[in-house]
Amino acid sequence: MATARFKNVEWRFTLRDDGRIETWEQAQIAILMDLRDELQRLNAVFAYQKVQQGFAALRQLARLNEAAFKRRVDAAVRKRLLRKEKK
Repeated sequence: MATARFKNVEWRFTLRDDGRIETWEQAQIAILMDLRDELQRLNAVFAYQKVQQGFAALRQLARLNEAAFKRRVDAAVRKRLLRKEKK
């Protein structure tokens, strides 16, 4: 039996007379395909040179001074949260 692969699909399952999903395999496959899409998107983001440079800078900062690293991360998180609150 051949299966089709569709992105961003609202999954519809075959239901039994009592309203339950006929086979859980349908739900498992749908979830795995959605997770695969998200992981591919994340991998694409991490592949960007600027993202790689950012991670390298964070590693170097953490090696040099862990306390300073934690302070900068905390400040960045606070700044991001403030930005979200303003929206």
